[in-house]
Amino acid sequence: METTERQSKLAIALVEAQKKTRALAKDAENRHHRYYYTSSEYMIEACRATLSQCGLSLSLEEWTFEPGEAKGVGGKDAIGRVQLTYCLLHTSGESRPIRTSTFVCPEKGRPPDKAEFAAMTENLAYTLRSVLLVPRNDDLAEDISGRDDSDYEPRRSDPTPPRQSEPRRLDEVLDGDDIPDSSGDQLADEFIQEIRRLGELEPSQEVLAKLERLPPEIKGLNFARPTYLRIVKIYNPIMKDVREALGVPA
Repeated sequence: METTERQSKLAIALVEAQKKTRALAKDAENRHHRYYYTSSEYMIEACRATLSQCGLSLSLEEWTFEPGEAKGVGGKDAIGRVQLTYCLLHTSGESRPIRTSTFVCPEKGRPPDKAEFAAMTENLAYTLRSVLLVPRNDDLAEDISGRDDSDYEPRRSDPTPPRQSEPRRLDEVLDGDDIPDSSGDQLADEFIQEIRRLGELEPSQEVLAKLERLPPEIKGLNFARPTYLRIVKIYNPIMKDVREALGVPA
């Protein structure tokens, strides 16, 4: 009977988490085929927050790489599959294993080691989407990996995806109206990590000052707009919370 009660707690929490789940905005762009998609990073961030609200978490227990060639996987050649085992855990102590796998596809600029970790990131996003039953944004939404599939064709009746609503500001310095197009995702990840780190600290004038110093640096690096918007979505709520905690007007 005790086991049944624990199981019911996980089941109830999972149902509640799925009720809270909504379609996610498409925050990244495939410029080659001109479509927008939901990035793995955004999917992971949003799903983690929903799970946490319901006393749930998903952790990676183990993974192995199984070599084996496969041709024509998303227009690429796979060198094998990465097999992953996750644990869906509830605060009651009950857990459920989730086992899944993803092809590993090296390509130009992405050697096997990076391809394996990219496959793991994509797998995590897909697994979270499956656990929470995250719906597609609309019928133009493509796979969250945003990979450049050679057989993809935009819908003829509406080949241009709808422009996403954009945050109007990162702060007083970044208004989002004149961000040039360029690359810089690795640096963007470093900024995102720093913003999250500051958000986890106790609000203080020092934390506020560090957050306020970031926008000029970010704008100076000329990130591509989708990358910039990803930073905005993380920065804005953290800065808002810190200002409210310190009684500083926005």
